Amino acid sequence: PEKIPVDEQGLFRKRLRRPREGSIGKLVAEDLMGNLSEEINLIIEPLADKNPPRLIVANLDYKRNKVIITGSAEDDTGIKSLSINGQEVKFSENRFSEEIGLTPDLFKLVVQATDLSGKTTTVQKAVQDNEKPKIALMDLVYKDGYCIVKGLASDNLGLKEVRVNNIPVSLSQVQGGAFEYRLPITAELKQVLASAIDLYGNYSETEPRKIILPQD
Repeated sequence: PEKIPVDEQGLFRKRLRRPREGSIGKLVAEDLMGNLSEEINLIIEPLADKNPPRLIVANLDYKRNKVIITGSAEDDTGIKSLSINGQEVKFSENRFSEEIGLTPDLFKLVVQATDLSGKTTTVQKAVQDNEKPKIALMDLVYKDGYCIVKGLASDNLGLKEVRVNNIPVSLSQVQGGAFEYRLPITAELKQVLASAIDLYGNYSETEPRKIILPQD
């Protein structure tokens, strides 16, 4: 049994953790001569869980090909589990920090906290890719009435579209980042510009290259 100090007026105070299930404690007083009082049953009611967890996603920190998500989850009865996109993650002192690899099909993060009574709270965050695609014009070759545009295009997660003078280039033609496109040489063709869009909508374009036809 645990002894609880009593003040001069006979008052005592003891902080007890409320259990998840009801329990019964016993109180007994003892005088200076060691005589004991009758036992008093102390019924401790379980803590009623009325609210779901409090879940906060504090930050999404984007690095190359990954995002680090941090936040906190708290509950009166305690947090049983925490998951991101269905995968359970570790947390310590109600805080979590998890590194998620960016993939072409990852467009949102679904964070869910579950307390000990089964109540849940869910927070969704849209995933963004802050890195623009890379595109460059490497060479212009004039042959048989065509300007053959040679370039390089790449992205950390994937390309959605490559264009030459606003004409779509089939991504099947972008092999290992390199592409070629044949532009018919006409009187209106004055320059060449290539552009790229990645899967998250980021856009890049090259500086225009002037068409300089070889002299006969």
